Amino acid sequence: MATALTRLAAFRVRPDLEEHRNRSPVLGEAPAELEACGAQCFERLPHYLLLDCDYQSWEIVPGRIWWGPLRCVGEIQISIQARPLGPPQRTIPLYVEIRVDPLAAECKSFAGTEIWETLGTFACDPDSQWVHSPPIDLPGINVPIGAEYYIQFVGFEELAPGGQTIAASPFIRCMQVYWSVDSRIGSARRNPLRAVRL
Repeated sequence: MATALTRLAAFRVRPDLEEHRNRSPVLGEAPAELEACGAQCFERLPHYLLLDCDYQSWEIVPGRIWWGPLRCVGEIQISIQARPLGPPQRTIPLYVEIRVDPLAAECKSFAGTEIWETLGTFACDPDSQWVHSPPIDLPGINVPIGAEYYIQFVGFEELAPGGQTIAASPFIRCMQVYWSVDSRIGSARRNPLRAVRL
């Protein structure tokens, strides 16, 4: 069984949400939004880097990687800088899951509830390197308002008999989780964040 290793991720609560956060008893200690470049927990260490788009580094997702805890405040959206390896290699989807199990806090690997998948993008323009999920209604998938949860990516790699990669999920750089302040009352307003490279 793979050993989970821990690496630091950047947790950040937006300053303009601080007043709302302090007013709202459901938010507790965990942040409602996240920007991270590098996972907090790994099923196994990344072993393959891709240099592309003016020598930017992209990491393979080796099995499961995850971040958290985050605090559920309603509907979220997820954005990922995700880059496929490209021909002649095949692209396998990168799956995004939600975890609410206690093992996530201990950096122990476990399956989550799948909420989205992506094949990434080949674009190198900085604003076009991101892929965006549709709105995800966390209470609709049994994550109650105020509950803690974790975001998990699941990637795959297929190797030829000689050991070279012939298929892989997209490589990643950074990710964001953001929510709408008004999502609990049905507003469609979004509060997108810009990534901060660490």
